[in-house]
Amino acid sequence: MRILLLADCYLPTKTSAAAMISDLAIEMSSQGHEVAVAVPDSSVIGSYKVEESDGVEIVRIRTGKTKGVGHIRRGINEVLFSPIFGFRAKRYWVSKKFDLIVSYSPCIFWGPLVARLKKLWGCRSYLILRDIFPQNAIDLGYLRKGIAYYFFDKMANVQYRVADTIGLESYGSIEYFKELTKGRYTNLRLLRNWKKLDNKHILTDGKYRKKWGLQDKMVFVYGGNFCKGHDVDSILNIAQRLLSHNNLHFVLVGGGSQFERIRLMVESMKITNVSVYPSLSQEDYLEMLCEFDAGIITLSPKLKTSNIPGKLLTYLECGLPMVVTINRPENDLKVLIEKYNVGYVCSTVDEESFADNIVKLVNNDKMRAEIRKNAKNLLQDEFDVKNIVDYIVEN
Repeated sequence: MRILLLADCYLPTKTSAAAMISDLAIEMSSQGHEVAVAVPDSSVIGSYKVEESDGVEIVRIRTGKTKGVGHIRRGINEVLFSPIFGFRAKRYWVSKKFDLIVSYSPCIFWGPLVARLKKLWGCRSYLILRDIFPQNAIDLGYLRKGIAYYFFDKMANVQYRVADTIGLESYGSIEYFKELTKGRYTNLRLLRNWKKLDNKHILTDGKYRKKWGLQDKMVFVYGGNFCKGHDVDSILNIAQRLLSHNNLHFVLVGGGSQFERIRLMVESMKITNVSVYPSLSQEDYLEMLCEFDAGIITLSPKLKTSNIPGKLLTYLECGLPMVVTINRPENDLKVLIEKYNVGYVCSTVDEESFADNIVKLVNNDKMRAEIRKNAKNLLQDEFDVKNIVDYIVEN
């Protein structure tokens, strides 16, 4: 099958989404499919360029910047994705014929382009739907209902209408989407996030412990996006509660809209058991995780979707036990973590239980050893990219 992936990022961009799209594209290629990935790239000279890596054709199309810029500029440039992709890569589109278009959202502006390409090639499309925008922006206080909201909502619905199948990452998200759209869309499928499982042993020599002076500490890691949807502030609150535990330290690594605010808070409040560092390359990030002792996932109670953050997969890959706070009782995270016994779960607003769960892990060497074995089983059963390719191609 000839498959086109539409995404807003790809390697070497240092995001979990870029790594996931790369894993998916490479696995599709390894299973015998002809795969191309089309992505925006503000550094391209000319209209677009085509390169090849790991058996995947990568089409980088020149657009305005959407990373590291203000919300208004980013929004305008994303709105222009479909017309710019259609115009600047027109020669590429007419020279090709794909059997399936897979678009990856939280970007909501692929709809017009997908509709145009479906008409050109007579193919079907699969929408991988993650953050349900713009509703999540309303929930988190980024946006109010007004002209911008109704425009974004209309664009999102264009994307939903042109999709032959919509894949959501959890059963809770499927129910939430049905409720939000009043049951207008019935072509919904469960499609978990995914990870390439290669059983490769990640080598580490303890360099991060040495570099950051953590040789004698029990280290809990938060890795990923610092944003309102991920309640990083709660980690600072817990760290302050646990200052008397001299063997305990929290490492926060990543980027995003709240990164600088969190860094300055740690500095100004002198929270001495917390360190904040910018994003690492995927290889370095995995090496760092494997040196430390546990992972943290925090979801804001303002977030209404039952999402499963991508950091879960990297924690599992490194065999890390987890402490998790969930935003909704029906979030699939609770079921998965408790079924496979890979950590402790509590409500986001229950900071006392959050702190207690951290202390439980600190004091339970036997459980941490068991979790390292259980993590591989969860990753294999629910998130293996080989199975995800089958689900997309067959639905």
